[in-house]
Parts: sequence; C-alpha cells; structure tokens
Amino acid sequence: MSLNLNIDKLAGPGRPPARLEVEYVRDLTEADLELFASLPAFSTPPALKRLTERHHALARLLAAGTPEGEAALILNYDVSRVSILKNSPAFQDLLALYRSEVNREFASVLDHMAGISRDALVILRDRMEENEDRFSNNELMKIATDFTDRTVGRELDTTKMPTVIELVAPQMVAPSQAGATTSEGGDE
Repeated sequence: MSLNLNIDKLAGPGRPPARLEVEYVRDLTEADLELFASLPAFSTPPALKRLTERHHALARLLAAGTPEGEAALILNYDVSRVSILKNSPAFQDLLALYRSEVNREFASVLDHMAGISRDALVILRDRMEENEDRFSNNELMKIATDFTDRTVGRELDTTKMPTVIELVAPQMVAPSQAGATTSEGGDE
C-alpha cells in the first residue's frame, strides 16, 4: 500500500534514514488500546557513556547564552537531541562547569572596566583641579548629570515611592488678576 508521503526527503543529521515500508495487517482492537495505555508515557534515553568534544562544544555554546536551536545548528545536532542532552546529569555537570567559567570571565571583565573607570575619574579630577577654567559650565553640568543618572537610580528605594498620584487641573486666572500678581511680586 503506497501513501505517497515523501518521507525519504525528511532525512536530518545523524544516520541515514532506513527505508520505511508500511503494510496493513488488521484493525485495532480494544486489547490493542489497553496495551498502548499500559505503556510508559516516555522512555528515558540511555545515560551518556562518555563526553565527547562535541558535547563540550555544545556546553560551551549554551553556557555562553547561545539559543538551543542555534547551538544545534552550529554543531549539526537535532534540537530534540540537545534537549535530551540537557536532561543528562553528566551534561548538566559539564554545563555548570562552563557556566561558572563564563561567570568568572564576566566578573574579570567587570573588574577591568571598573579599574579603567576609576583611572578615568582620577585623571578627570586632576585635570579639573589643575585647570578648572578649562571646563565650561555646560561641560561640568554634563559630567555631573551623567554621573548622577547612573548612580542615583541604583539606590532608589521603590517601596517609599507614592502609589497614588493626584492630577490637578491648573486653575484659570483672569487676565486682570494675572497682571496684578506679577507686578506685586517685586524683584524679578
């Protein structure tokens, strides 16, 4: 019996597909359905016997934040195989190892950035103290604004912020009263 499904074109990475042949034997019975119901919902894949270089490459990519589908494509894995590997205890340990290395490298980069930032601040302070007239008011204001924009927000305690904000429409002032209030103000 031919179903014309073109299954041969669905070959993916890994072993070449075996030729699929379908043959009608009989209709399903109640006993068949009971047998299917008694089977486990899924089977667990066999444990990894050894970790290959390809497993290490996959763990490095995933630890660095590469999406699973992209990592699978790079290493010619099937996406379902990546998912299966991620559930393996041996692979999870390997992934944890590479994640700790990524975290350590990231912390090192942050330390270097902080050091450069401190050096730049010291140089800027020295230049300002040696020749304070060299900086315009606008430049000093920009420096102050840039620093406060990055530091103040981090210490903001959002629990002390108001939860209700009242919006009040401005009251209209008659033109005759508007002139009287500005002239009464004295110095402008």
